[in-house]
Amino acid sequence: KARSRCCVFHPGASYTASFENGVHVLYAHLGLFERERVKQTDKLMAYIESKIPDDAPLILASDFKGWHRSVHNRLTSALGLSEVYEQQHRKLPKTYPAMLPCLAMDRIYYRGFRLIIADIKSGSAWNRVSDHCAIAAELQLPE
Repeated sequence: KARSRCCVFHPGASYTASFENGVHVLYAHLGLFERERVKQTDKLMAYIESKIPDDAPLILASDFKGWHRSVHNRLTSALGLSEVYEQQHRKLPKTYPAMLPCLAMDRIYYRGFRLIIADIKSGSAWNRVSDHCAIAAELQLPE
């Protein structure tokens, strides 16, 4: 059972959910310009630091709109998050554009889980769904 609420990281959609088992899930769709992405990342990190306990399992998925590693480095070093695809394949996932992915724009970060598998979903069926490739991951809570 989830308790969810919307929070503001504009522009784009933002969503948070907290589950009875202590898992927190956040989604943010960051802006196009570097300056606004920096501000949105600051707000996102402040939200996580103030609202989510450090030991709580957390999943953060986003279209980060940034193919460079600045936001990635901040999230992994300051919040102790890991990126699913990078953990398994030793590189960030190239997800955009879906027809010929060459930019690492989308990511799934986590903490407090064991990663089972991470993969990029692509191909003609997936290309009809979005202009980005999907990232799929299976995570397991520790027992």
